[in-house]
Amino acid sequence: MVLAQEDKVLQVLLDLMPVQQQDYVPLAGALERCFGQQTSTDSMRNQSFHWRHREGEILGAYVADFNRQRGYPTFDPAACEELALDAFIQGLTPEQRKEHLHIPAPITFNGALEEAERVEAVLRPQHPIRHQVIDLGGEPITSSEYFHLGRVSEFKYGAKLGTVFRKWNSKKLSYTKTWGEGWGFMPNGNALVFVDNHDNQRGHGAGGASIVTFWDSRLYKMAVGYMLAHPYGVARVMSSFRWNRNIVNGKDQNDWMGPPSHGDGSTKPVPINPDQTCGDGWVCEHRWRQIKSMVIFRNVVNGLPHSNWWDNQSNQVAFGRGNRGFIVFNNDDWNLDVTLNTGMPGGTYCDVISGQKEGSRCTGKQIHVGGDGRAHFKISNRDEDPFVAIHAESKL
Repeated sequence: MVLAQEDKVLQVLLDLMPVQQQDYVPLAGALERCFGQQTSTDSMRNQSFHWRHREGEILGAYVADFNRQRGYPTFDPAACEELALDAFIQGLTPEQRKEHLHIPAPITFNGALEEAERVEAVLRPQHPIRHQVIDLGGEPITSSEYFHLGRVSEFKYGAKLGTVFRKWNSKKLSYTKTWGEGWGFMPNGNALVFVDNHDNQRGHGAGGASIVTFWDSRLYKMAVGYMLAHPYGVARVMSSFRWNRNIVNGKDQNDWMGPPSHGDGSTKPVPINPDQTCGDGWVCEHRWRQIKSMVIFRNVVNGLPHSNWWDNQSNQVAFGRGNRGFIVFNNDDWNLDVTLNTGMPGGTYCDVISGQKEGSRCTGKQIHVGGDGRAHFKISNRDEDPFVAIHAESKL
């Protein structure tokens, strides 16, 4: 018995990192788990959720005992594995999770997803699985191969929307009346859409120079506003940082640069300005007032159909979302001055692009909708943000 225990103690010691072998705290923690009082799965899960391992002990050693089924030998292997996963993930930052959490080599992709779902159950709240598949057409691997597994990135979305807002190749905003599947995109129920992502905003991946980014902030706000107002797909909003671009022959020589950092290479914190935007090199597009307001717009009109379309056969368009929201864009080189059917109940609304509703007042333009649902809109092509959006929650 003594010899058997001696072997186990030796193994506990060998499993510790060298620096831990000289420290009583991690050694005592490992020994207590191996030879101490048994406890229930629920009790241990509660402890792991509240991060109650011994102070100073490295998380990897804490988890290792579970993985090797030494810490609580009365548990079945599945329970040990689940507790190890709980303990491990709850104690890691997002960066550490990416570095340390690996799915065991599965036989099938479905098997990998099953493992990922177990991870999601620990992270709580659960987040649906998304797949990044670059499929601009003619690719050996197609988006449709992954439809049964979850939503898939629609890279054609940002590339074509950028071409439209840049007015390249004679594209006009009025052509987007059939935006979505009518433009050759994947089915609505499968699509994850975005204006740009961390790769193509630097010229990598799909889309090329047509991709609109925060560097073109006026166009970018319009493009993101359009995406968030339109019902096609599940929308994803980008949040970025600036870097020192160095464009040579059309290519950014500094496209490799990382986030704002201190001299020692550590990432700088994100300071929040009085207007709730970010500073010190952090862009935080999701905090821009216009984009944040359009996220609210999207939530207010959720589930309602695309309606009351209008265009001038050029780059002035408008559309509604049932009777809960209406948006107007002017991407022409002249003013917009028109009366439109909004489909909205009569009343006065605050434009959430030029300002926002604060109590009973509006800090931006006010739009008056008549009892017949019609409203007059004036948007100068020289406006800082040449689009207007109203919704049910912005009614004064």
